[in-house]
Amino acid sequence: MNDAGGLAWPWIAVALVALAQICAVAATEVRVRLRRSRAERRHPPLGAFVTVNGTRLHYVQRGAGPDVVMLHGVNGSMRDLLETVVPELEGEFRVTVFDRPGMGYSDMIDCGESSALAQSEVMIAALAQLGIHRPVLLGQSYGGTVALTWAAFHPETICALAISGAPAIPMAAANLRQFRVYRWLAHPLYGRLFGRLAAAWVTRRRLDRDFGVEFAPNPLPADYFERVGMGLAIRPETLVNDSRHRADIQPDCRRMAPRYGQFHLPVEIVYGAQDQRVKVELHARPLSQEIPGARLKLVPGQGHMVHWGAPRAVADAVRRAARRARAMTGQESGAA
Repeated sequence: MNDAGGLAWPWIAVALVALAQICAVAATEVRVRLRRSRAERRHPPLGAFVTVNGTRLHYVQRGAGPDVVMLHGVNGSMRDLLETVVPELEGEFRVTVFDRPGMGYSDMIDCGESSALAQSEVMIAALAQLGIHRPVLLGQSYGGTVALTWAAFHPETICALAISGAPAIPMAAANLRQFRVYRWLAHPLYGRLFGRLAAAWVTRRRLDRDFGVEFAPNPLPADYFERVGMGLAIRPETLVNDSRHRADIQPDCRRMAPRYGQFHLPVEIVYGAQDQRVKVELHARPLSQEIPGARLKLVPGQGHMVHWGAPRAVADAVRRAARRARAMTGQESGAA
């Protein structure tokens, strides 16, 4: 009896471990579903949808006048710009804001491609469907990386470019560790596990810490997560898509940087002078030197989220780009 009882204990231990794992998986799945349901109920789609080759994109249009198109950064949605720069410009322009592919309520690109070039091309096709031709293009943070790629490979589709806090310059190999982590998180197998665990268990304290760096030296607004619908950004598939975009930043920069010297459209660049995420000396200044005629404005007292702390400064960059585009058009017409 004692020997039999001794043999049973390892199996009991295995069963208890298995039961604990099953409970952990079940608890994770329940939390994922509850958080998703709450986020989508509190923050439903704000606009309309356009479908390009099987990829459905969510967009909002506001205002009337010359066209401006805006692209938001990583880990977010169009709400980030709707809360900040759009109100500054909708009285003067027709502003179209997208949820970038794979973010907010937009599908990931149907073929699974996540590069900045692929994103720009699907949105170019969407603009053609919407009857928008050669707008001023504004990109914030990684949205600026997509916008720069757009301008580098399809300059004929826009009239001017405004960039805010964009990663733009390829980094040295020693600084690429974080991007290797994102590549791992975007893995088809590991990424799915990461996405579900993070979506279920990420804490407000962790979000406060991460976004505190984005807003530094200014404080994180108390209502920021509610205003931007942060719950949408921490859904499992959105987290994985976001990691794929982040993992592509350096390949995107290497692809577009050799074309900067060929830009022939107005480019306005605005960064927070104290940006700790995308440093001025590594990105803003080199970018302004490599693009012919580019103009750089550094906003004192602002960090990476300059469009929150100084939305008028970003809006003014769009206005300057639009004026320069009109002036160039007038010169071309006069020459003709």
